[in-house]
Amino acid sequence: MVATMSAGKSTLINALIGTELLHSANEATTATITRIHDVDHIKQFIANTYDYQGNIVHQKELATAESLKQWNQDKNIKSIDLMGNIRGLTNTQSDLVIYDTPGPNNSQDDNHEELTMELVNDGNYGMILYILNATQLGINDDLHLLHRIKQAINTDHKKEIIFVLNKIDEIDETYESIEGIVNNAIHYLQQQGFENPTIIPCSAKAGLIARKLIYQDKLTRSERHALHYYFSYFLSNKDNFTYSTLKAEKIAHIDTLIRQQRSNITISVDDKHYRIADLATVAFHSGVGILAYLIQDKLNQPKALYNNILRILTHVTQKNLVLFQA
Repeated sequence: MVATMSAGKSTLINALIGTELLHSANEATTATITRIHDVDHIKQFIANTYDYQGNIVHQKELATAESLKQWNQDKNIKSIDLMGNIRGLTNTQSDLVIYDTPGPNNSQDDNHEELTMELVNDGNYGMILYILNATQLGINDDLHLLHRIKQAINTDHKKEIIFVLNKIDEIDETYESIEGIVNNAIHYLQQQGFENPTIIPCSAKAGLIARKLIYQDKLTRSERHALHYYFSYFLSNKDNFTYSTLKAEKIAHIDTLIRQQRSNITISVDDKHYRIADLATVAFHSGVGILAYLIQDKLNQPKALYNNILRILTHVTQKNLVLFQA
């Protein structure tokens, strides 16, 4: 997943997790390697942190957004290990680990690129999620990393790549359309050597709000204000997967899953009532539910001979990359 630092990487990871865990801002927010291990029976996230010699700095501490922000700012900490339940995903067939890494092009710290490329070059992944900012499509800043990813894919044709076109909700539909932006993204990626790219339009923010409400997490004031707009827009708007480049059978399967939502339980926010089944539909239509479906589909595949681990490697600050280990 590649984009500028404002591509919404942390928001997307939070949406997949189903809670506000990672700090998000339009600036460099990740300076360490953070591994998020999906352990279905652990309700809260527990953390260990390590220095550059591999020594434990913090052990089995409760992880919060504030503590993660502080650890990320500690120059003595190289990596953070988190263990907890990534809601909505089960890992009975394979282990799931999300890798949140520093962006390789942070001009303030050359060490960020060293840490990131150490993981990019290890080769232990089979699927790449490459995140593009729909409002800044085609900028030159990501060309170097795109080239490195293309080299990695060329060495192993079994590797898959999915491009996430995030912040699709921020486009001005007076002048642009989702279909047009997806077509522009296809052309742009083909110019970089990616033939027939798989592209998922996405609003990580809408997906995060819907999934937080489903899991009864407290919404911020700004999220409560945005909730009704996103709910009204994405409840019936299927453009994010209608104009995705997923194969027709996958789109049909996702559409079937959406129509199977049956829960009549309602949640009230500011005197408005929202059915959980409708919120689940909003999460799917936002694109986040589609990504969760694809991750679960990958997890459900039989284990490979060499410990089939699904890994997500995401670049912070000005680059975001998601890798799934085969």
